[in-house]
Amino acid sequence: MASSSEVLDRQGISAVEPSLNPIFPAGLLIPSVGSVDSPGAVTAAYGRLFAERGGRIEQATITGLARNGAGWRASTAQGAFDADIAVVALGPWSGDLLKPLGIDPKLDVERGYHRHMKPQAGTSLESARG
Repeated sequence: MASSSEVLDRQGISAVEPSLNPIFPAGLLIPSVGSVDSPGAVTAAYGRLFAERGGRIEQATITGLARNGAGWRASTAQGAFDADIAVVALGPWSGDLLKPLGIDPKLDVERGYHRHMKPQAGTSLESARG
């Protein structure tokens, strides 16, 4: 699903964010995006929903993953766990677990950067007011 966007000139930026200093010659407005203040809380909520719907959450260090019929077998120090579906969410380390199975996750990992900025007294961004 493609998200629509709009290229804004300096005046367009000021119309959307009047408190922002007019120092940017152009901007990109993507109105249908979202964000969360606490990704950990969102992940925990997904975990609770999964468990409420009959899922089982196990916390263990995976030492290996193998195909097991139509499903998967995860090996751990506590034993093996069988599942119909395996979700590998190891970021840049996913290939370490998947490549021995002939699966290349084709991840191109870059280090991310961000900066928190404190607004001047009496100013805020319109989009932050939600």
